[in-house]
Amino acid sequence: AMCSLGYLSLPETLRPRSALPNEQHGGSSSSSSATAAAGGWRGTARHHVSTWLIDIKPLLKSGNQQALIAMSAVPSLRWSCFSSVVTLHAAATLGAGPKEIGLMFTALALSQGLAMPIGSYLADRTNGAKLSLVLPAGFLSCLAFASLGLATSLDQFLFAMAVQGFCAGFTLPAQGAFRAEVTPAALRGQAMSLERQAGSMISLLGPVTMGVLADCAGSQSSIFLTSALMAGCHVLYMMRARPTGSL
Repeated sequence: AMCSLGYLSLPETLRPRSALPNEQHGGSSSSSSATAAAGGWRGTARHHVSTWLIDIKPLLKSGNQQALIAMSAVPSLRWSCFSSVVTLHAAATLGAGPKEIGLMFTALALSQGLAMPIGSYLADRTNGAKLSLVLPAGFLSCLAFASLGLATSLDQFLFAMAVQGFCAGFTLPAQGAFRAEVTPAALRGQAMSLERQAGSMISLLGPVTMGVLADCAGSQSSIFLTSALMAGCHVLYMMRARPTGSL
């Protein structure tokens, strides 16, 4: 909520209230501001909270925004499992040390950097929800993540990490382009805050939850569950993202 309120100060969210879509006004924005100012800091706070609620409601009801929020959870799920389970699994499986683990993440970052220009180019030339980019790359990434639970050599770990980075080079630009197309400029700050909040909550709770699961059921179970959750986010995107209309 603090993150979302902070986005009220962005230029996109400081546009006149009449510029926002699907919004009912009981009076002019100037009269609302004057009433808030007359009430002191409490009135100003109530005014900002009421403004925030007006912005949030259409976003939470929007299928496209729900799809984007679901996809924003994927990187957080992946990194939560990376930080708490995958590195320990690599250490236990092949005795990986700092050098090997560093190589794994280098493979991830390098392949993503190489794929990003291609993914960005294709995203600009693909209409609508970019399903033809997001879904194949996304599900392949989920499969590669699951394969980490079965990897027994450094080459297999490096290959699985490289595939995930390469796929992210296609999914991330497509999501960003779709977000820009369907989100009104006056609501982009709030829309981004909702996505960040979803990812932050997973980053907060995910590592400890996955760590406990790994202790109770083994690291493979935690990796497979994370892969299934990531795949579920892609299924939700497929079901909720629509190519036409705003929000």
